[in-house]
Amino acid sequence: MTSVKVAVRVRPFNQRERNFESECIIQMDGQTTKIRNPETGEIKEFAFDFSYWSHDGFDEQPNGYMTPQAGSNYADQDRVFQDLGQEVLNNAFDGYHTCLFAYGQTGSGKSYSIVGYGNNKGVIPLACEEIFRRIDERTNNPENNIQHSVTLSMIEIYNECVQDLLIKPSERPKGGLNVREHPKFGIFVEGMSKVPVQSYNEIQKQIDTGTSNRTVGSTNMNATSSRAHTVTTLTFTQRFMDREKGIPTSEKMSEINLVDLAGSERAASTGATGDRLKEGSNINKSLSVLGKCISILAQKSSTGNKSAVVPYRESKLTFILKNALGGNSKTTMIAALSPASVNYDETLSTLRYAWQVKSIKNEAKVNESAQDKLIRELREENEKLKKMGGGGGGAIDPALQEEMENNRRMLEEFRRQQEEYKQKLEQQQASAAKQQEEDEKLKTIPHFKNINADPIMSGKIKSLMKDGRNSVGKKDPSGAEVSLLLAGAGIQVNHAVVNYDPDSRTATIEPNHDDPQKNKTTVNGDLLTEPRVLQHGDRVLFGSHHYFIYCDPTINPEEMADWEDAMKEANKDQMAMAGGGAENEEIQKQLKEMEEKLLKEKEAKDKEIEEQKRKMEEEKQQMLIEMKKKQEEMQALNNDEMMKKMQKEMEKARLEFEERLREQEEILQKQQEEARLDMERQQKKQIQDQQKMLQMREIDAKLAELVPKISEINNVCQELRREQYSYEPYIKTDIQSDGRKISRVAVKVYPDRANRDHFNILEFDRFEDVYFAVKDKYEQLTGDDVDEATLLKDLQNREGDAETFGLSSETDWLLIGYFYYFLVSVVNLVETKNDESPIIDEKGIIQGQMHYSIGIELFDYDGSKPLNILKYNSLNDVVGKILKLSIDLKKATAIPEKLAYEVQCRYNWLDEEKTQFETKVVQSGGTSGVPVTTNPTFGYRTEHTIEVDDDLISKMIENTLRVGVYGKVEQKKKAQQAVVTIDADGKLHVIEEVNEEENGGASPQKGKNASMNTSKISTGGQVLTLEEIERLRKEHAEMMEQLKKYKEVGLVPANKTGCCNIF
Repeated sequence: MTSVKVAVRVRPFNQRERNFESECIIQMDGQTTKIRNPETGEIKEFAFDFSYWSHDGFDEQPNGYMTPQAGSNYADQDRVFQDLGQEVLNNAFDGYHTCLFAYGQTGSGKSYSIVGYGNNKGVIPLACEEIFRRIDERTNNPENNIQHSVTLSMIEIYNECVQDLLIKPSERPKGGLNVREHPKFGIFVEGMSKVPVQSYNEIQKQIDTGTSNRTVGSTNMNATSSRAHTVTTLTFTQRFMDREKGIPTSEKMSEINLVDLAGSERAASTGATGDRLKEGSNINKSLSVLGKCISILAQKSSTGNKSAVVPYRESKLTFILKNALGGNSKTTMIAALSPASVNYDETLSTLRYAWQVKSIKNEAKVNESAQDKLIRELREENEKLKKMGGGGGGAIDPALQEEMENNRRMLEEFRRQQEEYKQKLEQQQASAAKQQEEDEKLKTIPHFKNINADPIMSGKIKSLMKDGRNSVGKKDPSGAEVSLLLAGAGIQVNHAVVNYDPDSRTATIEPNHDDPQKNKTTVNGDLLTEPRVLQHGDRVLFGSHHYFIYCDPTINPEEMADWEDAMKEANKDQMAMAGGGAENEEIQKQLKEMEEKLLKEKEAKDKEIEEQKRKMEEEKQQMLIEMKKKQEEMQALNNDEMMKKMQKEMEKARLEFEERLREQEEILQKQQEEARLDMERQQKKQIQDQQKMLQMREIDAKLAELVPKISEINNVCQELRREQYSYEPYIKTDIQSDGRKISRVAVKVYPDRANRDHFNILEFDRFEDVYFAVKDKYEQLTGDDVDEATLLKDLQNREGDAETFGLSSETDWLLIGYFYYFLVSVVNLVETKNDESPIIDEKGIIQGQMHYSIGIELFDYDGSKPLNILKYNSLNDVVGKILKLSIDLKKATAIPEKLAYEVQCRYNWLDEEKTQFETKVVQSGGTSGVPVTTNPTFGYRTEHTIEVDDDLISKMIENTLRVGVYGKVEQKKKAQQAVVTIDADGKLHVIEEVNEEENGGASPQKGKNASMNTSKISTGGQVLTLEEIERLRKEHAEMMEQLKKYKEVGLVPANKTGCCNIF
C-alpha cells in the first residue's frame, strides 16, 4: 500500500491582485504551509510531502525563464519536475500506472505547474522530454534488449461529456465518448484516439493539436479551461527481447495520467453565494463527486472500514480516475494556491482538500501488458479446450466450440489493433510532414492568431493568408472553401473577407456589406464598415467572441495582445455606458496629486511649527539674557531699594513672558491638533478615494470580462428565436454597516426588451452559470445532426427558459430599494420614534421614504420585571438582561408608481438569516378596485426578544437592519379577439377566438360563436371592435342592395356574387 503524495504550490500575485493591493496570507517553512485569516489573524498549519514557495524571490532571464535569486527558497519549474515528475517517470519505467493531477481554484496556477508557459515548461512537456531522453540512452546502449513504444491520448471532460481532443470538434460524436469497464481490460474510454509518438517533438505537436482543438471548441461554444477537466495519457510499453531468438520474453506497460482539473470554486461557489445553479449542473457534479470519493477513501484508510462504497461511477471524471484514487496506481497531487487575501476561503478549502487526499492509500502493482498476457492466456485456454473436446475421439461440445470461437475472435481483434497501430504510426508520420510544411509557411507568411482569456490557449489557432480571397465565417452551404472557419452565435456565412496580395504583402479586410451591424467585425475597437488594410498587431474581433491578432512574422512572430485589454478596446462603448473605462485612471491621477499635495502641506505645516518653536526659543533665550543683565546691574548698584524695585520689575517681566510663552504654546498646540485632525481627515479621504479607485478597477476588470459575454448571449437569443430577451451590464450599490457604498457588477435581464420596467438582476457568478447554460442549449439545438422538425419544436418550446436564461416572470417581485437602520443606536439605547429614512435603490438613488419607529424595552433575567432604560448608558450595562426590540414599519411614501401596484417589505434579523420577516402585501390600481398609490401603508409591527450578550452587541455594532421594499408592475390586461368572416348574406361567422396579451403572444381557442363576450375582433390580422363590425354589416347590406340594383339593369353579371368576402 502506498499513500498519495501531495504537494502544494503558491504562485505570485497576478496583475489584478496587485491592482487591488492584496496582502499575502501564505507562509511556508520546509514541508509546512501556513495560512493566515486576513480578518482575525488566526493561523492554520498543514504539513505535506512538498510545500513549494513560488510567490517571490525569482529573477526573469532574457529567455523568460524564472530562476531563484541567491538565498531564495523560490521553487522553479525544474525543481518541481525533479521532485514530482522524475518520480512519476521512475514508477512508469518500473511498470507501475502513475497519475499526477492538479487541483485548485481558477487562476491559482494549476495549468502553469502541469503545462507551463513559454520557456517555463511544466511537468507534462518536461516528462515527455525525459521519457525520450531515457529511451535514446537505452537504444544507444549496445547491450540494450528493450523495445519501447509510446502512445498519446488527450481527452476533455465538460458537462459530463467526454471528448477526444485529438479529433477536430466538427468530427466528434455529438454525445461524446463512453467510459466503460471490462473485467479483463479494466476502465477505458471507448473510441479514444491513441496516437503513436516516437519523439518529444511529436508529443509536443500532438499536445498543441489537442490544445488547438480545445481552443476551437471553447471559442465556438464549448467549455473554457476553467470549467473543463483535461486528461493527457501516455501509454508507455517496454518489451524485453531475447536477443538470440529475437522474440519478446516479457513486457511492462504503464499509463501515465496527467490531469488538469477544472477550477475548484465551481464546487462551492453556489453555496457561498446562495445562487441556484442550473439543475443537474455537471461541472459542479464531477468535482463534488471527486470530493466525496476522496472523503470516503480517506475514511477507509484511517478507520480500516473496507465495506464503505466509493461512488466512482457517479461521475465520468471519477470513473476515469478510479485507478488513480485507491486503485492500481502511484499517484501525486499538486494543490495550487492563490496567495491573495481576497481568496482566503478558496485557498483554505484547497488546503483542507489536499490534507484529505494525503491519507488515501493505493495498491500499485507492476503491470504486465494486458494484450500479450491475454493472448497467451487465450492460446493456452484454446489448447486446453481442444484437448477437452477431442480427448474421447467424439464431437466437440457446442458450448466449448462457442467459447473457442469467442477466443479466436478476440485474438483476431488483438491482431487487428496491432495492425491499426502500425497504420496510425504511418499516418502520424505523414501528418507530421504536412504540419512541418505549414510551420515553415508560418515563419514567413502573414496570418491570424487567436487571442484567448487563457494565455495557454492563445496563439493556438493560426490561419495563413492565402493568395487572393480569404473568406471568414460559418461553413458555406454551397460547399465553398472557408479560410477561417468560425461558429457560434453572431457569426454568419461570409462574415468578412480578407484579400491578400503576396507581392505587396498587404491584407485588406472587407465587411459583409449586407448588414455590417449584424455581421459585426471590429478592428482595434472600431466597427468595420469599409475595406481596411491590416497592419501588423491589429486586433480583429469577428462577431462577439472570436478574437484574433494579425501577425506579420517578418516583423515579430511572437506578437500577442492581452485578452483583457483587447476586450476593453473592442467593447469600449458598452463599457462606457455601463460605467467602466478611463474613470479609474482619472481617480488614480487625482490620488497621486492628492498625495503630493498632502506631502507638501505636511512639510509646510511642519516647517511653520518648527519656525514658531525656534522663535519662541529665541525669545526665551533673549529674555533670560535680559534678566541676567538686569540682575548684574542690580548687584552693581548695591542699593536695597533699587534692587527691590528692579526685582519687582524682573518678576513682572518674567510672569508676562511666561504668560506670553504659555499662550504661544497653547496656540502652537492648537495648531498642531488642528493640523493633525486635518491630516487625519485628508488621509481618511485619501483612503476612501483609494478604496473607490480599487473598486473602480475591479468594476473595470469585471466589465471587461462581462460585456463580451453579454454581447454573445444576446446574439444567441437572436438565433434561438428569443429576440425579446435582452441582457445588459448593471452596477449595483450596497450600503455597508459603516455607511460606505460598495458597487458591484451584475447583469440585468429583460424577459421583454420592450418592457423596461420588468427585469431580473443576476449576480456576477449567477450570470456565469446562465451564460454557459445558454451556450450549452445553443450547441444542442444547432448541431449538424439536429433535424429541422426537432429544431423547430425545440425553438418554440419555452419550458425551462426562466431557469436557463435567468429570467423572472411577470409575477416576480422587483426591488424598489432598501431602507437602512444603524443598530448601533440600539446599543446606545436610543429609541427612534416616528422617523423617516430614504429608500435607496441599487444604484444609490433615493426611491422614496420609509416612515418607521424602533422601540426598546429592557427586562430582568427572566423577562418578568421591566427595567428603567434611563438608568443605563448602553447595552454593555445590561449584559445578561433581556432586550425587547419592536420594529414598526408604518408606511412608505413617494415610491415609483410603476412598481406600486403591489408593495411589500422584507428583512432578515441578525442571526435569523433563514427566517424572513414580511409585511402584508399592499395592493392598489389594476383590478384591486383601489386607485394606485405611491404611499402604501403597511401597519406592520413585530418584536424581537433577545438575551443581551457580547456577541449580540458586536453584531449590532457591525451590522445594519436592512429592509427591502419590493413592488410589482401592473399586470397586462388580456383582450379577447376572434378571426371572423362575413358571407354574402351579411352574416358574421367567428372562425377562431384568440386570447391575446396586449403586448403580443396569442393562444388560439377553436369553435367559438359570434355571441361571445368580447370587445375586439381580429379579421385577417386587423383588430376590430364590435361597433366597427356593426358598421361594416350596415355598409355591407347597403353594398349588397346596390349590387342587386346593378344586376337588375345588367351592369354586373348574375354569377358575380359575394364580392365583399374580403373580410
